[in-house]
Amino acid sequence: MGLGKSISKARTLGEIGSILYVISLVIPNAILLIGGVVLLLLSVLDIVRDTEYKGSGNSFIIAMILDIVWLYVAAFAVALTLGAYKAYVERPGADCMGPMCDRLFPNPFGPGGAGRTVVMAALGAAIIAYVINIITGILYRNIYKNVGKITGVSNFERSANWIF
Repeated sequence: MGLGKSISKARTLGEIGSILYVISLVIPNAILLIGGVVLLLLSVLDIVRDTEYKGSGNSFIIAMILDIVWLYVAAFAVALTLGAYKAYVERPGADCMGPMCDRLFPNPFGPGGAGRTVVMAALGAAIIAYVINIITGILYRNIYKNVGKITGVSNFERSANWIF
């Protein structure tokens, strides 16, 4: 099988995978998301299998794993933030008015309160998710630039430039 035939097959897989991926972002559906990502992976692996650049397949797998990891870390940060907000709003004495309220019902988000720890953990998780997302974007950009150079298809390089 020549490189032209492989690129044609990979292009079809990549287009279908991209469409499924975009649909899964508009209509949240894990099956469409996984199907789209697997088709994109097969597309890149088809291209690099017949070329001299073998590191792209492994980099793409690492980027996909990091893509999933940052989503879970971001969801964890959101869950911590919503939990802290709920704990603050529904704490005992939240509706207390008067000078003795702070002594009777101490604010968990005040100095030394446990609520600050939760907020700091949420902020830390959000920062970690952001850093992982940047690393993932750099990996995708490098992969698409290399695949564009190998195949001579300018759409890969334009996609890589669109990422950053």
